[in-house]
Amino acid sequence: MDKVEARRIAEEVAQDLLTWPPVKIGALLEEEERREVVAPSGTVYSVVIEAVDVDEHINEAIVLVMVDDGGWSAFKPLVEQITVPIVLT
Repeated sequence: MDKVEARRIAEEVAQDLLTWPPVKIGALLEEEERREVVAPSGTVYSVVIEAVDVDEHINEAIVLVMVDDGGWSAFKPLVEQITVPIVLT
């Protein structure tokens, strides 16, 4: 896996997540999101977005963006972590 390319994808996804409404982020607590991203090199990366509840009293969650290319990196994906506000439904 090209770690520079994978890091760029993870950072782009994390930046996009900052624009999501808090309700949509809260939904990630129930079910992770999976997508495939084709990098400029042509490599297909698997992206998994998962949220972990930090403290329901402060309405924040840690969101993990995990990126791998389907090879050995699937066992240890590149991870980008952000903390975002959530609304629980």
